Amino acid sequence: MSREYYELGLPIIEKAGVADKIDFRQGPALPLLDELLQDVRAFIVTNVISLFFILFYKLRIQIYYDSLYWLLIKFTGT
Repeated sequence: MSREYYELGLPIIEKAGVADKIDFRQGPALPLLDELLQDVRAFIVTNVISLFFILFYKLRIQIYYDSLYWLLIKFTGT
């Protein structure tokens, strides 16, 4: 695929609302694939770390609410 064909289809891609999801790269396949794999690895590491912190925060909130729940049961007797 050449840049010319990509630009020809770009109006349709933009109309479909997916232009921000397409990363057009042109060049020799193997170096581009290596570059893409490095990008994917960096993306995965970054997002896994972010997901870990989000899950940890939610777990802390759940523990907090569970503790409050048991305190309410203990002191209200319900």
